[in-house]
Amino acid sequence: MVYNFKKNKINGDRAENEFYALCIKNKKDITKSNEYDDKYKHIDFYVKLQDKIESIDIKAIKRVFNEYNNDLYYIEMINDYGYKGWIFSAKLDLIGFENIESFNIYNREDLLNFIQNSKKKYKQIKRKLKFTENYSLCFLIPKADIEHLKYYEMMKSD
Repeated sequence: MVYNFKKNKINGDRAENEFYALCIKNKKDITKSNEYDDKYKHIDFYVKLQDKIESIDIKAIKRVFNEYNNDLYYIEMINDYGYKGWIFSAKLDLIGFENIESFNIYNREDLLNFIQNSKKKYKQIKRKLKFTENYSLCFLIPKADIEHLKYYEMMKSD
């Protein structure tokens, strides 16, 4: 699968901005990460959703078969440059997946443990960027399979 980095970047930035605005609206402490943390640690923000400030990476809703999908999440095992994906980022605490009506937030370690201990086989997606010969590798995981791991949910509207 070849995908368009520029379109994905625009969609990712939109989701991050929406999450930031929701945090402000809901009076959650939130700070944008610096460029280094964003690029190398996969940290978009530092946010206090419950009792402490934690790092979070926001994932925009994805298109699956050309439609926005509310039921499947991409879990990045190998990134676009051939390195370990965001699921392995030890400095990253939380992953926020955008859905149509909310952001579902999960503890990164819980997701990683679930995948590593799962006996279920998940569909692997190889994605190739147009500007590189590398492929990223993701698992496509049904939201229903990890619903029990949800750490926090932030609704888009009240």
